[in-house]
Amino acid sequence: ATSVDEAFRQALERPYAGYCAHPPEAQRRSVIGPMPAADLAALGLELAAVQLVFRHGARDMSSDHRCFSPMHESFRRCHVEPIVAYTGVDGSQPSSTLVKEMVDAYPSAQRPRQPGCGRGFLLDSAVPQTRAFADAFREAYFPHFAGGAPSLNETRFYSTDKQRTLATLFMLQSFVFTTDGHAGGANMTRVYTRPLESDHWDLNQPCERFQGARHSRAYNSGTVAKLLFPDFVARWAAVAGTDFEPSFKDCLLVAHCSDHIELPKDLRPGTPLFEETLRVSLHLFQRTYANNGLGVRLLAAPALLELAHFVEQQAAGTGPKLALWATHDTTLIVLLTALGLWDGQWPPYMDSLVMEVYRGRGGAHFRLVHGGRVLKLPWCAGDAAHRHGLCPVAKFLPDSIAIYRNQRVLDADCAEPAFYAELGGEQRWGLGGRNAALAAGTIGMVLAAALGFAAGRSRGSGVVELNGRQPLLGDA
Repeated sequence: ATSVDEAFRQALERPYAGYCAHPPEAQRRSVIGPMPAADLAALGLELAAVQLVFRHGARDMSSDHRCFSPMHESFRRCHVEPIVAYTGVDGSQPSSTLVKEMVDAYPSAQRPRQPGCGRGFLLDSAVPQTRAFADAFREAYFPHFAGGAPSLNETRFYSTDKQRTLATLFMLQSFVFTTDGHAGGANMTRVYTRPLESDHWDLNQPCERFQGARHSRAYNSGTVAKLLFPDFVARWAAVAGTDFEPSFKDCLLVAHCSDHIELPKDLRPGTPLFEETLRVSLHLFQRTYANNGLGVRLLAAPALLELAHFVEQQAAGTGPKLALWATHDTTLIVLLTALGLWDGQWPPYMDSLVMEVYRGRGGAHFRLVHGGRVLKLPWCAGDAAHRHGLCPVAKFLPDSIAIYRNQRVLDADCAEPAFYAELGGEQRWGLGGRNAALAAGTIGMVLAAALGFAAGRSRGSGVVELNGRQPLLGDA
């Protein structure tokens, strides 16, 4: 089996590989479809249901970063615009709509006050990406559902309450259920969401213990980069005119995938500094996720428990035949990391995690597929069907997540006081109380392993254990 550190090293050889997700090839590679019919027949199973967790399509910058100085942006070609419409109090459909147009989404751009792309809004290139993914998914799965392909009424929709996820979900359902992308008839379909500040699909559930682990964009400390990569930081400053932050990768990737940002001459795609910047950025993000095991599990638990709830319903024949969850790159990383399945590569646009539910005389099983690769789960290794990537539905969650089925356990772990320590400006979180000193003592271990690409596993004691030979759980 490939170890975590080896997988991370491989990711760093091609940092952010395939990020732009050019259609239709990228989408076709990412969707492999269900198990072969002959294997299912031998096991006495059939495809009963599917859940699809996916990232949105190509977007503009998600924050108002000034990555370099001067910075020249061109906020255009973002015509996937939100429409404001409300049902009447009697449930009637709206007779007219308003098109929402954003002004001053990027105040630091210091441009005339004029309409343009909203912060993080989808770009026009998201449309062919979403269409290609919808086509690949429909063609790969719909012919194989037991009892026929799912209808709109047999599908559940969820999205974080952001334009880019809602718009991607809207387009996906349009392209999946109609060939031309236009819904036939005037029926309205409901999409579920939550307030952003409390939505665990946006990593915003209340968990005071590990607030510092929520988002990659919160990991902006340039001090760690100066400590680990001083020569690179100096080269960046000489070319960009700014102090490097890991989250500046967003400027480079948006520029690489679109023409919305003009990069400095020595920082353009293909230059040594461009490649080095992506490698350093990804390495720093790998460290902050892999070395925060308990925090990541606490962040992932509510979403994984919700997925488990619907998997169990689908296995029982009472849940939706198809469930679509529109979310973000950081959420996918947190889910995969909590399960021990993240390979260290950043999710590209339209990345997806597919949960296939099978049932029949062979029982009820599920299979996970990410990026066109079947993920084998070691906690199911004793099951006879494991060689096919199958796992009993009863074992959907590993024990490290299943304990949080008890909400009181999750609440208690989230409420336990946390200590805060700094390693060259890097935030480190762990247990408070009597365990604080023990956990703080591991900071030196983290520094010693700074140039390695090892995964961290946090035990109940709060000790961060670095284990470079931990097997990659998703190895197939």
